[in-house]
Amino acid sequence: MKRFQLFTLAVVMAVFQATASPAATKGDSMGVFADLRGTNTAPEIRSLGLGWVRIMYNWTWIEQSQGKLVWFEFDQWAARAKKNNLKILFVAQGSPAWANGGHGPYSHQSGLKTPPLPEYDVCFTNYVAALVRHGADAVEIWNEPNSGFWLPAPDPKRWARLVVLSYAAVKSVNPAIPVITGGVCPVPNGALSTNSPANFLQAALEGVPELVHCFDGVGHHPYVFANDPKAKDPLTAVYQWNAILWTTTMHDVLARHGAGDKPFWFTEYGVPTGGPFGAVTAAESGVIYQHYYEAFDRLAAQGIKLGPTFFWTLHDSPKWQKANVMEGWEGIYETNGAAKASVAVIKARAAQAE
Repeated sequence: MKRFQLFTLAVVMAVFQATASPAATKGDSMGVFADLRGTNTAPEIRSLGLGWVRIMYNWTWIEQSQGKLVWFEFDQWAARAKKNNLKILFVAQGSPAWANGGHGPYSHQSGLKTPPLPEYDVCFTNYVAALVRHGADAVEIWNEPNSGFWLPAPDPKRWARLVVLSYAAVKSVNPAIPVITGGVCPVPNGALSTNSPANFLQAALEGVPELVHCFDGVGHHPYVFANDPKAKDPLTAVYQWNAILWTTTMHDVLARHGAGDKPFWFTEYGVPTGGPFGAVTAAESGVIYQHYYEAFDRLAAQGIKLGPTFFWTLHDSPKWQKANVMEGWEGIYETNGAAKASVAVIKARAAQAE
């Protein structure tokens, strides 16, 4: 009888272990900014131990003709993510020509970076709400709105208004879906620029006071380029760009507006290993990534809340390298598929217990 009881207990324990949820790891809140056009990309992301993918699928491509939304490729990408147990942060970005005054995707002022005219805001928010219906686990409202990704020039008040309207649209579909403010990026001249991450956020909150109640996370792109993430002064560091340090300044802005408890989502970070400036070697990339993670941990130790983080990107781009654009060298794999030192660091970080 006792032997039978022990056998039964062993069976129950085995079943429990087989069905129990796996232990949480840091990789569950780590991701990469990539498209899922290739069938092998989602499995590749998952093999790194990551739990998220950040995808920008521009409104321009979904609704080129007003009222006619085409979701085939978008849904294909979403299905690939879900099949590989990846959560999706969709970036709501751009506008079709019919909604922005005639700026097509390949116009001098590209519609891919142009907001809609105010009278078409409801159409933009319909697109945002549809992103949720088509599989978004979180939605980010624009990419780098403090830079050339908002044309013809950054406008914090106009962007803030779009965030407020988009927040309501997302919550009307699913109140549990986080809405993230568009990840802001470092800009030349640091704090002297009106469009620096902190100054832009301040202007948005002051220009549209209700914004403070209409987002769940703060998008930020803490690039360092050739700087070490341990650098202490963004105004004296090489290129004056160590955007990790803007996090504390941005947190101070949020706290002054009663939103200091909002988590930061680092929706882009990384380092180029070639290009016109700000490059390190492929071997040095591992050190930079390790110092990124140590810097993130220091921010958390200071009481600054952090959400998911996303590096840019998987593979170097021959197309962008030919154009001598630094983004062509910001992958963690070289064009020939060789892993840079950053790959091992990312895998090790992702495997750590949360």
